[in-house]
Amino acid sequence: MAARWVLRPDGIASFTVGPYDPSRSLVIDPVLSYSSYLGGSGADSANALATDAAGNIYVAGSTASANFPATSGAARTVFAGGTDVFVAKFDPTGNTRIWATFLGGALADTGAGVAIDGSGSVYVTGETTSVDFPATAGTLRATYAGGGSDAFVTKLAPSGAALVYSTFLGGTGEDGVRRSPSTRAGTPTSPGDSARRISPRRWAPSRPSSMAVPSTPSRRSSRPEETPSSGRLTSAAATTTRASGSPSAPPARPSSWAAHARPTFP
Repeated sequence: MAARWVLRPDGIASFTVGPYDPSRSLVIDPVLSYSSYLGGSGADSANALATDAAGNIYVAGSTASANFPATSGAARTVFAGGTDVFVAKFDPTGNTRIWATFLGGALADTGAGVAIDGSGSVYVTGETTSVDFPATAGTLRATYAGGGSDAFVTKLAPSGAALVYSTFLGGTGEDGVRRSPSTRAGTPTSPGDSARRISPRRWAPSRPSSMAVPSTPSRRSSRPEETPSSGRLTSAAATTTRASGSPSAPPARPSSWAAHARPTFP
């Protein structure tokens, strides 16, 4: 049976399948190329992922681990406190961590998205509550604006060894980026355009439009009973009378629905 991944408009990863026999169990078992842990002894979460033209993988998120595996020579190798942003680069096989860096100040900082341009520079955005977040001189806003939180935008060199620039973005209220760009090599996309979290979700084949759910009977209808032989609903009120007075049976529910659900009544 044919099956493939699809990315829905809402950013959720799902499946689409070809024709199959609905009387038999359908099991979808995707091939797992690789899977790896990334973190330290505290709470760590990955919030965004991007790839470049060579297939390298970039992950951004937040960490509360002082022993998060930052690499020697990275832009920031020491945990600053609270929760820090992290950015890590892996090779296409997922077997080698090329570099990983902290990014943050003394309070709570979260990486929400990551994007890569054609030269390999890395763009990270998210939310910070740290007045000492590492903003660079000469940028749009080099100081914390106040309020509950500020957004930030940071550009890292392709090697991960230096901040090309880093700026706060916000006012005196609560500001931050909760969803942001994730893209292959090329021009980074606008916030929220293509980077969305992909969450595991239980999948079931969609019901054909011809199998419309029968309307719920009124409160005055007698409760239907299900016959063991056919699985179809029968009751004393199972027929309706049209204006002409002739009885007309409602559309029969397909027998393949028998095991799905039984209507409930108030």
